[in-house]
Amino acid sequence: MTPYPYRGGRLNGGMSGFPSSSSYNNAYHAGTSAFAPPSNQNGYRAGAAKQLLAPGSEVVVTRSVSPGGAQHDVVFRKDERVRITAPTADPAWFRARNMNLEDGLIHVDYIRSASADHLGPPHDPPQRVPSREFNVPIERQAEQTIHMPWFHKDLSRERTERLLQHKADGTFLVRESTNYPGDYTLSMAYRAKVEHYRIYQAGGQLTCDNEEFFSNLTQLVSHYKRDADGLCHRLVTPIINEAFRMPSTQTELEDKVKIFRSAGLVIPSSQLKLGDIIGHGEFGDVLLGIHNDRKVAVKVTKRGVAGGGMSECLLDEARFMVDVSHRNLVGLVGVVVDDCDVFMLTEYMANGNLVDFLRSRGRHQLDRAHLLQFSIDICQGMCYLESRQIVHRDLAARNILLDDGLVAKISDFGLAKKAHAATQDSASGKFPIKWTAPEALRHSKFSTKSDVWSFAVLLWEIFSFGRVPYPRIPIQDVVRHIERGYRMEAPEGCPNEITRLMTKAWSLQPQDRPSFGQMAAELQTISRTPDPQPA
Repeated sequence: MTPYPYRGGRLNGGMSGFPSSSSYNNAYHAGTSAFAPPSNQNGYRAGAAKQLLAPGSEVVVTRSVSPGGAQHDVVFRKDERVRITAPTADPAWFRARNMNLEDGLIHVDYIRSASADHLGPPHDPPQRVPSREFNVPIERQAEQTIHMPWFHKDLSRERTERLLQHKADGTFLVRESTNYPGDYTLSMAYRAKVEHYRIYQAGGQLTCDNEEFFSNLTQLVSHYKRDADGLCHRLVTPIINEAFRMPSTQTELEDKVKIFRSAGLVIPSSQLKLGDIIGHGEFGDVLLGIHNDRKVAVKVTKRGVAGGGMSECLLDEARFMVDVSHRNLVGLVGVVVDDCDVFMLTEYMANGNLVDFLRSRGRHQLDRAHLLQFSIDICQGMCYLESRQIVHRDLAARNILLDDGLVAKISDFGLAKKAHAATQDSASGKFPIKWTAPEALRHSKFSTKSDVWSFAVLLWEIFSFGRVPYPRIPIQDVVRHIERGYRMEAPEGCPNEITRLMTKAWSLQPQDRPSFGQMAAELQTISRTPDPQPA
């Protein structure tokens, strides 16, 4: 490979040790077979299925469909143009985004190719994707996917060359392209010069040479840090964007890392290989990774956050996870703190988050026993946190993950606090209104009893197969309705015993709500009761 504008052929091997982003079934779906496309009635041939459904591909919706089965849950409508953003744990369902930048789920049976370009034979090389009306604006794309300290948004070529002048070989940065709007430029110091490589979109993915393709810049940089693979030199040391706020001194950073080092949880970046994005969080993206031949989930920070650095927030969340361990909590694998990168590694959960799982399967594939077991798993995890006097503060189906055995585990401890600290902390995060207890929203009074309220909303999510709570009430009116006595109706087919349990947990006064221990005992009793009558 030579610097652009020439797009040379591939000189070295592929992304060693990790599947390419086009092989997403192998990279994302643990234990699933290769994707089998639906019949020809959907408008594309079997050989083009992977290209059609690769992240970044555009498709057209052929049928309005609601993942939850209710009309008000419809996300995408017939003839709407959407972009595939990621697979889910179910190979038949994919995450997608419409022109209004709204995200949702779409089934392979309800889409067709948006362009005849997708219908070529599987060996056809990806073609350059021209600018189109649908393309996400570069500002929004950078906001959503470029979260690393080596990314410089508005940096001229001249300024770049001054920054890299006299730097060691392999010193680099990534910036927005000045000559090709919507593309990026990788700039690197080499032999007293500065080489520039154009990073452009092809087939919905990013590439420097039309040979190696990546879903995002984080994956691209990770690859070229391990192997030059046609570049003039391997990427070594980034020029750090000043907007990326790390702990102010190396001593401060080392203090934060000390607890992980003493626990043997600091992982060298050379032992981690990054794959595709598999999720998104408040503080950054979640990527699939490989560590010691084991799949892991890698939470990656994004730049800049009001009131504190996201790297620090991520280390604080990981620090919290060091002290907790339970079958129904997602476990910490370790952290990577290398140069300016801060990653948190957790166990990989093959079946994704609970809300997507419920919506994609529905009542035709999930029976009462499944729903009760999810409920019991989560409640047991909360019993453990309750015994440790820990308040989660963000309990919802989106933060429950399922392993390959469908064991439900609580994740996302970014807002978790010790009970005494949680009652005093009113401004440490944005709280989800529909899941948060009224006393917590009105007076910042968080406790295990406010978690009990949230758990009851989560039960409603489970037994409604992933519907959004309070579906007919504007979000700004939810608290007022609750304080006036309104409570959600039981979902269709919900057992009477579950309805009564939710009602108790939604008592306006926290002291009138049951403990997690009491709720776990009731759930166990319900699970042993055959064929309860629906409400």
